[in-house]
Amino acid sequence: TQMRYLDIEGQKLKEWNLSKDAVIGKSVQEFHQEDADGTNITHHQLALAQGKVTYQVTFAGSSYDCKLHYMPEREIIVGVATDITREKGLHQQIADQEDTLLELSALAVPILENAVVVPILGQLTVQRTKHMQEHILDQVYNMAEVHTVILDFSGVTDARDQSEELLQSLYQSLKLLGIRTILTGVTPKLAQALVNNGTTL
Repeated sequence: TQMRYLDIEGQKLKEWNLSKDAVIGKSVQEFHQEDADGTNITHHQLALAQGKVTYQVTFAGSSYDCKLHYMPEREIIVGVATDITREKGLHQQIADQEDTLLELSALAVPILENAVVVPILGQLTVQRTKHMQEHILDQVYNMAEVHTVILDFSGVTDARDQSEELLQSLYQSLKLLGIRTILTGVTPKLAQALVNNGTTL
């Protein structure tokens, strides 16, 4: 509560319709309307103790990346808050798209009475290949009449390290279940990566 704003500026003052006078002189607790153990209060105290601190906070409906730096010679904390609301939203969209691709990468689509196709999209990452292993095996096992799985790599843009090993593991696991596996849509780049890794399919 002893930490008070000595100066403040930025685009958000205009958006919130605040004058500098409405903020300068107020304590961090007053301005943010936080309890004594609130996020901003705690991090200002950490800045006093550690010299500097970085954290993220949501305030007035926006997300901020905050950097605080204590200047002991002047006994003040200098802080910069960068609005990352849009960036955070984009990261969330990307995460949601990744989740969707994960689900699509583990979707066995029946095309014939005894065969299913698994379309694989985007990057062939370790996470995606593990997800495929866990879900495709269960799906195919529960389809009693299926004896052929077609892995379609037409939508694969890149293959990451170790994903080839997991792909071989999926192939061998399907084989143990008595399932014939056909690969299609393999690009020259993916074929070379599989061969260089010693993957035997």
